[in-house]
Amino acid sequence: MKVSELASLLNISADTVRFYTREKLLKPTKSSNGYKYYSPQDVSQLKFILSARSLGFTISDIKNILIEAKQGKTACPMVREIIKQRLAETEKQFQAMLALRQKMIDTLSLWEKMDDRCPTSDMVCHLIGHAGMSKPEEVTLAGIETSNHNSSPQKTGPKTLGGETHDKE
Repeated sequence: MKVSELASLLNISADTVRFYTREKLLKPTKSSNGYKYYSPQDVSQLKFILSARSLGFTISDIKNILIEAKQGKTACPMVREIIKQRLAETEKQFQAMLALRQKMIDTLSLWEKMDDRCPTSDMVCHLIGHAGMSKPEEVTLAGIETSNHNSSPQKTGPKTLGGETHDKE
């Protein structure tokens, strides 16, 4: 079957089929007129690839799994080990996203209590300066603290804003 037929059969784009062909994960035959034809084995292999990708396996992972299988060895231990790694990576990303979500919730709660202000030469939106700050009246930028209650800035060391350290440039 041709690229478009394979794509249609698996409900994917022809570009997806071409991508995996360029990656040498599919090996179609080429006719004299230049068309690539995919075998039933290519269809099965592409189904496997799409399933693996949906579980977070990389192209490199898939290539290694296929090499193992072509050598007549079971790839199952490798597959289990890879999925354990991907699960650990996903868990780490998930926890980071939960932390970001909570920071956004806390920040929004703080911002809803603050007045709107017009931009100045030093500030575009005062809310952003307060992101992650525990007290709405304090902002730390480039190592200088200011407070709404004190008109004179005080020089301090590097401070963090939103989890990042900002030194004076």
